[in-house]
This record gives sequence, structure tokens and C-alpha cells, in this order.
Amino acid sequence: LAGGAAAGAILTRASPQVRYALLSAFALYHFGGILTAVTWPDTNGTSPPWVTTQSASRLYIPYFKFLYLSNAYHFYSPEPGPASHLFLLLTYELKSETRPAAGLAVLAAPRGTSGPGWRRPARSLAWLAAGFLAGAIVLSPALWRAPAAGLRAMAQARQELLAAQTSALGVATPGLVANGLAERVAGLLYQVYFAPLAFWEAPNYAAQTRAAEAVYLANPLNSGWHTQSVANNLVIGGVMLGLTLAGLAFGALALLRPRQPASAPALAGKWHALLVVGAWSAATVAGLLTLNIIWQRYYLPLVPIVCLWAAYGAASLARPFTERLAAWRAAERPASQS
Repeated sequence: LAGGAAAGAILTRASPQVRYALLSAFALYHFGGILTAVTWPDTNGTSPPWVTTQSASRLYIPYFKFLYLSNAYHFYSPEPGPASHLFLLLTYELKSETRPAAGLAVLAAPRGTSGPGWRRPARSLAWLAAGFLAGAIVLSPALWRAPAAGLRAMAQARQELLAAQTSALGVATPGLVANGLAERVAGLLYQVYFAPLAFWEAPNYAAQTRAAEAVYLANPLNSGWHTQSVANNLVIGGVMLGLTLAGLAFGALALLRPRQPASAPALAGKWHALLVVGAWSAATVAGLLTLNIIWQRYYLPLVPIVCLWAAYGAASLARPFTERLAAWRAAERPASQS
């Protein structure tokens, strides 16, 4: 921690170009660690790539242990014990004249919606995609000789594994397997809005986890709108679904509505935020709809997205009333002062 604080102090004294370059390099290092962790285990008796083994043992093991990323399935064990947590809060002010020069940070810079301001983020995104593809090939020796054939074989093996999993789960938990797009959409809506909290998919260890589940459910804040009563969830989840749809509708109108030149600078930040959240939402939903296994934990990435759109919908619905209340208070203030 002291070393990290010292590095941060030095970073604050560096120029913006050096700062963005170092932060981008750290982000690439972090995601390289995730890629290393994914390709590290043995697969069907095949050892991991040599590059993965070397990078893990020489570069990433201390980093994984420091950030508590070395035991991903720790929370599955009954009574795993307390975990270590590291919390960081960064506060900063980004000046409008500051322009990032390189790397990942360029995507977060405020820019106009047209003109040359879009070219640099597009170039950075293209370089990131090329770097990701190159890293995937470097860490997969099976792709070195014939990348196209190797990718086809990997896709076929993935489909075969998914088919085997679906067949087995169709017998063990038939209600959690979707047979088509309509069932996938219904399963997504049910798990996100109406289902009770799921602590397991198959009750292999239900007896061992029952006491811990009761303690967890004793606090109603832990359940959110996923209570143990489906009837209550239909009401609360229905409200959340309605607010989410309202937020999506208001967001789409804000993105498609033409902006006046005078208000364009003030609305640029909101427009960019809606565009980013919309792209995030679309990519997440599209990815989840490719799954035919309806496990609640698979839909956890949608929880923050749902909360954002529901909050935006609630704020948009309340805006006419808050504006009318503000106007009424402004009209009452001079009368009370006189």
C-alpha cells in the first residue's frame, strides 16, 4: 500500500501525457492478468501455453494475491471465513483544456459529437481491438500455425461443451434451460425482476447452506426486490420493470431529439453518458441472450444497468413535478420577502 501511494504521488507530478500513458499501460497489464488467469488451468489434459505459465509465475502471482484474485471460488465453500477488502477512492478534476494523448484514457475524454474529435477515440479503440486479438493469439500456441482453423475448432469445441451442459442440466434442472429466444427473454426478465434470490442451482449442498441463507435473508436490504415471495416480487419487480422501460424510452428520446446549438454544450455530457450506458446495456443483453442456461448469477451484470435505467426513468417522470414545485417556490419567495 505504501508503494502504491508513493507511485501515485509520483504520478501526480508527471505530465498529462505520461500520466495517461502509464495508466493505460497499467490497465493493459490488469486485463492481461485476467487473460492469463483464464488461460492458466489445464484444458482436457492439455497444459496451459508456455507464455501463460511464464507470465503468471513471473508477473502476475504477487499482483493476484495483493488484489485477492487468486481464489475465485472461495465464496462457494461453506463458511469460508472473512475476506480481505481493499477500497480506493480517487477524486480528481478534469479540466476541459486537458486532452489525453494516448491509450485507454482517451476514450473517457469529453469531446464534441462530430468532427475530428471522434477520430482519436476511434483510433484508440481500433488499437485496443488489435492488441486484444494479438494477445489472444500470443497466449494460444494452438493458433500460431493456423489461426483461422484454430478459432473454428475452438468455437466447435465450445458449442459441443455447451450442448453437453445443456443436455445434462435439462435432466437435472429442466426449468432452468431455455429452448429458444422467447424462453431466453422470459428467463432473463424473470431472473432479473421477479425471481426470489437463488443461492444454488442444484440443491447438492442446500442443507449445509440453509443456516447461512437464513442469516442473510434476515436483513431485508439484502433481498432488494428479490424477496422470497413471488407475489411481492410481481409488484415490486413490476414497478422496477416499468421504471426501466420508462428510462429506456426517455433515454432514446434524448438521444434522437435534435439539439439546439445554444444548448448543445450543456447537453453534450448527458448525451455521451446516455450513449455509453445504452451501448453497455445493448452489449450485455445481447451477450446474455446467447445463453440457454437460465441461472440467476449469470444475470448479475444486468443489476447495475437496471438500477441506472430505473433511476433515470424515475427522475424523468418526476421532472415535471419538481420543475413545477421549483417554479411555485420561486413565485412564493418574492411575496414572502415583501
